[in-house]
Amino acid sequence: MPEVQRGLESLQAGADVLFLLVGAVLVFAMHGGFAFLEAGTVRHKNQVNALCKILVDFSLSTVAYFFLGFAIAYGTTFLVSAEALSGGGKGFDPQGYTLVKFFFLLTFAAATPAIVSGGIAERARFLPQCVATGLIVGLFYPFFEGIVWNKNFGLQEAFFKYPLAGWLMRMAGDIKLIRGKRDSIVAAMDACKDRLSKHVSVMIFPEGTRSTDGEVHKFKDGAFRLAIETGTPIIPLVLDGTHPALHKGDWRFGVADAEVRVLEPIETAGLTLDDVSSLRDRVRSLIADELASMRAAA
Repeated sequence: MPEVQRGLESLQAGADVLFLLVGAVLVFAMHGGFAFLEAGTVRHKNQVNALCKILVDFSLSTVAYFFLGFAIAYGTTFLVSAEALSGGGKGFDPQGYTLVKFFFLLTFAAATPAIVSGGIAERARFLPQCVATGLIVGLFYPFFEGIVWNKNFGLQEAFFKYPLAGWLMRMAGDIKLIRGKRDSIVAAMDACKDRLSKHVSVMIFPEGTRSTDGEVHKFKDGAFRLAIETGTPIIPLVLDGTHPALHKGDWRFGVADAEVRVLEPIETAGLTLDDVSSLRDRVRSLIADELASMRAAA
């Protein structure tokens, strides 16, 4: 079983790399569209210059994002050995996923100066625009990219510092977790184990984030691994009707009638870490079936 599990994980990693690479190529092709669009908006005598400027913009963007931008946004530098780049070093995912991720993100970062270039075609000198491209892709864009996508500066953690929300969360015993931060995830799991050792129940939302459509989505392994490691029974809760109350990505509260059902406990005694996926799928199936039953009876 461990060999099969490792094989499946390797297959999944390879599929992730391929999927991301295809997406990167598609976005990269978009830059050709930018080039031809800009060439079509300038005078005939400047068309070759416009195309050369687009190529130089992308080249400068690649260099700036490689040496500065990616490190600012995600804290990872590529000035390491080939073994580390392929997944053997800290911060690098297996099968070169991090390198493909760099290419994918670069195509978006480089789109910023490309759009600016089209907007000021024939109205800016070449050298100042090159400097602007380096600053945008190497500093300004990664700064905000890291805040939004990598949760830099602890924006999620900042919720615990808000005068009202933070107090309520701490009083309720919420466990702080910053998604995507391994150290935070490990600390959160340790906090959960500490609560469970004191016979305090821990509520975990196994999808990891709120649903955008009110349906049950894929469960993550963390909660089930925790239950098996601590030998704690799982009590599935099925919640329906809260989706209209606050849509994901929206700040406006709505009105909703919610219903919750408590299912029979599921024992984890005798299970090993090899049973994580089967336990996860079993719990998800029970919740999905009960949710369908609740909605059918409504």
